[in-house]
Amino acid sequence: MKMKTTIKGLALAFTIMFSSTVNAQRFVDNTPTVVSGFGLTSRDQDLSKLPKMDRDIVILQNVLNDLFKGSREGVFYSSRGAKGMYIAGKGVFFSINYGNSMEVIFADAAKANEEKDAEIDEKVLLKEKEDEIKSLSQDFLVNYGSILSELKDNEQVILNVNYSTGKGNSIRNTANGTVSYFTTSGKDNSKRMVSSISAKELKDFLSGKLSMEAATAKITSKVSADEDNEANDTKIMAGILDDVLQSTFDGTFRKNSRTTWTYFEGFGVMYEMSLFSDLKNRLAISYDRLSRTDKSEQDRRNEEKLNEEEAIYDKKIEENFEKLIDLAKESLVTYGRTLRSVKSDEVIILNMNFNTGFRQTSIPAAVRIQVNKSQIEAFSKGSISLEQLKKEIDIKRLSSSTNNSEVHYFPASPSEVFDVAPVRATGRVKGQN
Repeated sequence: MKMKTTIKGLALAFTIMFSSTVNAQRFVDNTPTVVSGFGLTSRDQDLSKLPKMDRDIVILQNVLNDLFKGSREGVFYSSRGAKGMYIAGKGVFFSINYGNSMEVIFADAAKANEEKDAEIDEKVLLKEKEDEIKSLSQDFLVNYGSILSELKDNEQVILNVNYSTGKGNSIRNTANGTVSYFTTSGKDNSKRMVSSISAKELKDFLSGKLSMEAATAKITSKVSADEDNEANDTKIMAGILDDVLQSTFDGTFRKNSRTTWTYFEGFGVMYEMSLFSDLKNRLAISYDRLSRTDKSEQDRRNEEKLNEEEAIYDKKIEENFEKLIDLAKESLVTYGRTLRSVKSDEVIILNMNFNTGFRQTSIPAAVRIQVNKSQIEAFSKGSISLEQLKKEIDIKRLSSSTNNSEVHYFPASPSEVFDVAPVRATGRVKGQN
């Protein structure tokens, strides 16, 4: 059903979105925490300092943000910061969230007798959205994927787009002669479209061996619902990581949310967790009590004492950091054997994000731990010891969070991406334990 967008309707849309606490909460519930203290976006940083592969990935993240931002008539949507990752032998994987959208359809309600029939054809809307995502994905892979010139012929460029189906969350509002429907994303109505093309096919396109049409035809695209792909062992593993890393070293590191996971066939499974410090939180509360300007002499003495305590806490955090990483590596190896849905040639990744309370210490904003499933299998067979395998596990210390950074509405604009080099891989099922 084609409906006319009006200025009155737009005003109503803004009023509804910003005046309703319930609806506003719906939009921010799933927004990952923005890591402060890293103000530069990838457009501000000196990319010349990065290796070419990482530099190309950062550039393509911005390309994705630009491609997937904007609005069409009656539909306002936003992209959430694209992330790019590289795994040797696999290729480069990009992921972007298209699912946090608000589809607003306006109808001239002058014909009151037709209001009861003003319903959204969700199937048509979903088909239009998926066609647009597929078209944008093809555009990105064919026209920009070849920028990754260091990829080997057997490696791929893969783009994952998470989006909402719009089912079940339609809100109908009638005011001032305008009927507005808001279709918001929800926890149980998500899908993903995964599109890929090989580096060899991109090189053939650049050399003229393949036309634009032929190269586009080489792209494979697959749509799946998260619940259709869920593997129980990945969920159980997330629970194990929650138990092991819930609170470590007397509250020095503590999880502040449940571990989430993502699996993509051909790459592997990635776990995501966020940590804070009980020690630093207690200090923050004490500092807050001393934040008033009219401080007494006792207040100043207390503040000096807090500064001394903070220095002690920071040292304790730094001393226990390597122990935490060692515990995480051991957990991935000893419990990763249970991940039967992960194939031998795939990887298991754990991203550990440290909140802003750690910023005064020397520890990184995030750590990515990666182990091959084949390495875990070798350990299980006794071919390698636990200590030797822990030495071989790939560790990347990152200066920015691995979480998507922020969401933009009206209109969408590029989200903050990596401050320096991007992390490298991600995956079919995305869930929360």
